[in-house]
Amino acid sequence: MKIILISICVLFISCNTKEKNKKDNLIKNQIERKEQRIKKANVGDKVRFLESLFAKNLDFDISSLEGKTLYIDNWATWCAPCMKSNKKFVEKYDTIKNIEDIVFVFVSFDSKEKQWRDYIEKNFPKSKNIIHLYSGFKMDNDYSDYYGINILPAYFSIDEKGSILSLTAPSASDEDFVSYLKSIM
Repeated sequence: MKIILISICVLFISCNTKEKNKKDNLIKNQIERKEQRIKKANVGDKVRFLESLFAKNLDFDISSLEGKTLYIDNWATWCAPCMKSNKKFVEKYDTIKNIEDIVFVFVSFDSKEKQWRDYIEKNFPKSKNIIHLYSGFKMDNDYSDYYGINILPAYFSIDEKGSILSLTAPSASDEDFVSYLKSIM
């Protein structure tokens, strides 16, 4: 009887281990395929995946941004550090609004579009050099993968030729934010 019970336990453990290994391998293969599909961005690489965001959100010609430097702020209303940075951006806006040829693009990862719209209406200045985009994204998408966005907030900048200047730009909460913006112009 002990032998039968031990045999059943060994068989059960063996089956569970095989299933776990099979599941682990499946997940590993999915990650590897994803990494092969999306090359991670590096400084100097061309911008990718922003066109679809602009097309989804705005009724204007994206070519109007040619020759402009873009500061991209990836955020969500549920992210406390994002909200702190947004508040600092608004406080510093009078200082930075006259920096020529820079456009501030705020990409929201909120799941509730109305909550996002209400927030930006109440809290951001209206300006031609501030663009708000609602992605509706979860963190698992081509845009996030390319720019290495694994956690919010995330900031990067794009030069006037459409090349990545920085994948780790400072936030508006950082002391060197204004000097950084002036330096990339």
